[in-house]
Amino acid sequence: MAAPLVAELAVRHPRLRPRIVQADPEEAVPQLRARRLDLAVTYAYPLLGAPPAPGTTVVPLFEDPLCLALPQALVPAYERDGLAALREADWVSAPAPSSCREMLLHACRNAGFTPRIAHECGDLRAGLRLVATGRAVSILPRLLCDAPPPGAAVRELPGPGRTLDAQVRAGTETQPAVAAALAALTGLTGLTGLTAR
Repeated sequence: MAAPLVAELAVRHPRLRPRIVQADPEEAVPQLRARRLDLAVTYAYPLLGAPPAPGTTVVPLFEDPLCLALPQALVPAYERDGLAALREADWVSAPAPSSCREMLLHACRNAGFTPRIAHECGDLRAGLRLVATGRAVSILPRLLCDAPPPGAAVRELPGPGRTLDAQVRAGTETQPAVAAALAALTGLTGLTGLTAR
């Protein structure tokens, strides 16, 4: 999303000089609140029930379903018995603390087991490559599963996924640079409307 945003801002507001910083929401929101960032594109898992950060305004962008990534050889067992068929598998997850990891734990516990997390990857696409070796399974957002490597199968999971939002400090959404970035982001996703949190 960063590259299309920079390109869109270059066309609409050529004098604006955006600076992109990659950080997980757990790092980005405190930076936003401390005024080190003006806008953060964040994600959240509604099933985890984490409250939004106080003092921020949230602009919903889009929903991203969750997918199970598993070796091709395990697909028949999953299709027959669901997630519980993978209780003995090794799992790959984001390192703790992470909402991605909490979401994976939550999904597996709802299926009646606690997963054995054998691998931790900060880059979840690298986790998908581990799945392709036939030695691990994972739950990933669909945006990260668009081109699974040979050997990996991807199945969309039922239920809510994650939401992607733009967050700004409350009251800054009308500042010219912030408003320009919000307009470009909502234009890229086709959604509009502010939901104060």
